[in-house]
Order: sequence, then structure tokens, then C-alpha cells
Amino acid sequence: MEAREKNLCSILPEDINLPWILRLAQEGRLYYDANGVSKEAVLADLLQQVLNYVEAITPCASSAYKSSITDIWTRIVRDKNLNENLFLKKGRNAGFLNHYYITAIVSVMLECNVYNKKMFTLFDLHCRLEKVGKKTSIYTSYNNYALGIEKIKYLRQYWR
Repeated sequence: MEAREKNLCSILPEDINLPWILRLAQEGRLYYDANGVSKEAVLADLLQQVLNYVEAITPCASSAYKSSITDIWTRIVRDKNLNENLFLKKGRNAGFLNHYYITAIVSVMLECNVYNKKMFTLFDLHCRLEKVGKKTSIYTSYNNYALGIEKIKYLRQYWR
């Protein structure tokens, strides 16, 4: 890392160009000081991204869970057994929120009546989460929604 440190430069707020930063991250050339980022800050950012993604279905929470849906997602994000897959790990979208995984979690939540099943079909769920009115590659790759049986059992414990 010592050789790389000579090539590092700081970025000022006025220099921030999101497409440029995203491209650097996708190319594996974006680094940060891990000592300067607290675990709490990372979890808070992750939670906010997840809550932003699922906000469109928050009104669909069943009456028993309506007041605690944010707390449920907070527990999921903080759970080491579940949060490891919340970000994509490879490919051109590495580092971005894993929509397949979150949708798989929501489908288990539907089975456990955390969300009201009568309010949407899988297609409706997709449209609400992705904020689109048509099928996208995320919907057509439904097989990526599958969670392993152990994860499903683990998730179901939240609502017993």
C-alpha cells in the first residue's frame, strides 16, 4: 500500500462528481480510510439505503407490524447473518444495494404476514420497489430472489 499512498489525493466537496466516483468504484480504484469510518456510520448508511428502497411498500405493512416496520428493517440490517448480502459483491454493480436479496426478504415477510399479501402480487411488488410500471431485468431474473432454506428459517424467527 505504501507505493499507492504516493498516488493518493484528497477530494474536496466541490470536486465530487458522482458518475466519476461510481466509475472509479466499479473499476476497483476507489479507496477510503477504513479507520476513519465507524461501523455505526456504515450501518446507518446501509439502513437508509434499504429504507429508501422499501419505502414504497411501507404502507402495505399489515396492521400488526405497521408501527414497527422500520424497527424490523433496522434489525435485519444490523443482523450479521442477514446483512452480508445486502450489497452486490461482484460485477459492474458491485457495491450497490442488492435488490434481489431485499425482494427475497420481502417475499418471506409476505409469507409471515408482515406485509399484507392482498395488497400486491409479485409484479406489483416489483413495480413498487423499483418505482417502474413495467417488468425490468430485476423482475425477469426472479430466480435470483431465492434465499437458502437456512436463511428463510432464520428470517421467519423474527415474526414468531
